[in-house]
Amino acid sequence: MLWDPQVAPEHKTLKQLRRTLVTPEGEMRDRLARIYTTSASPLARDLAGTLKDLVPETFSGIYGNANKDTRWLSTSAYADLVSGSSFRIRDLADGRLTVFVQVPLTTLQATPALGRVIVGALLNAAYEADGRVRGRILFLLDEVARLGYMGVLEQARDAGRKYGITLLLLYQSLGQLIGQWGREGKQAWYDATSWRLPPSPSSSAPSCSPASTSCGSGRHAHPRHRCAISASRSPCWKKRPPISTCARSPVRISRTGNAN
Repeated sequence: MLWDPQVAPEHKTLKQLRRTLVTPEGEMRDRLARIYTTSASPLARDLAGTLKDLVPETFSGIYGNANKDTRWLSTSAYADLVSGSSFRIRDLADGRLTVFVQVPLTTLQATPALGRVIVGALLNAAYEADGRVRGRILFLLDEVARLGYMGVLEQARDAGRKYGITLLLLYQSLGQLIGQWGREGKQAWYDATSWRLPPSPSSSAPSCSPASTSCGSGRHAHPRHRCAISASRSPCWKKRPPISTCARSPVRISRTGNAN
């Protein structure tokens, strides 16, 4: 589809890809054979040649997985959302475009692939700009745990500074962060972020202790109490953790960097 000169550029979309993938399995082999013999693209011929003569079991598995992973594109509303032409994502690099993505929570829970495709496409626009960005591009993602694991977010965390990317991820609890990335992944995010706010609820000591440990211990005075071992009238100083309870606010993970 990408290299077919008979397909107009505006029709080379995910919606059209889904229409192609629902070709019956028997006809799909014939379609691949035609691509192998007639396509003007060497890459398309190579890909079709490796698939068209696979054993039935292997071919059926690939065909089934491709259809399963793109099934959500059969819903017209979802397909139209990722196949429109109202703007070009490459305009993000100009600094004059703001994109608000509002996907209902129920939709995001049932079809996380929709959110992953949108976020991934917008991040790819920053990568394609290769640092030629006016200012920085902020990706503020609320309910980010609903997206599940996304390698493209890890890539943005580790290498996004070069491309002018700033990530601000919002979680409702530390458990959401661990559930999405695992315990080792949580530590990787902690080590790479510029700042974070403690999670809720205030009664959760395991959630508060990492923030308290990071801040270190301090001293505070008790003006109404005197040290039993001191003969002076000075207040008794005692060590205490700087954070004993957490504010009721969502976890915010931010990855920023100075503009080049």
